[in-house]
Amino acid sequence: MTMDRRDLARRAASPANVLPAVLTVLAVCWAAALPAAAQGGGPSVPCDENSPFHLCLHHFDVQVFWRAGEASGVATAHELTSDTGYFWFFREENVEVVVKILDGCAVNGHYWLFAAGLTDVEVTISVRNLLGSGDQWESPAGTAFAPIQDTAAFSCEVIDPPPP
Repeated sequence: MTMDRRDLARRAASPANVLPAVLTVLAVCWAAALPAAAQGGGPSVPCDENSPFHLCLHHFDVQVFWRAGEASGVATAHELTSDTGYFWFFREENVEVVVKILDGCAVNGHYWLFAAGLTDVEVTISVRNLLGSGDQWESPAGTAFAPIQDTAAFSCEVIDPPPP
């Protein structure tokens, strides 16, 4: 289903969307206020399991950001298992992105990231390990979300360093 800007504006203005919109604004403000250490290395930063915008998988904090024309926001997360969850943008019953992080340390020394999207809006998946460093995967607007199958996403030595 394709939505134009008027449809997005009507949905954003509906009473059912006011709380998610307020939470999105708060999440964006909170993310902007994170200390530099939490955004790119430094001391351990826990994943906020109580936040509707964070998906805590293994040693990782996953967030998804979306943009559709003039509208943008932080996707709402829902955990399915300890290594899998999904995100929605506009309505809770409309799953947009599924993310799975697997422990492949015994196979190739890395954690693996798999993601699939059911959307053609612009999407950025941001994954931060709990030591503070991270990476992003992007899907441009107007194209089908291409599956992500990164079997070398994060080194196990960085996350679980070997004993001295």
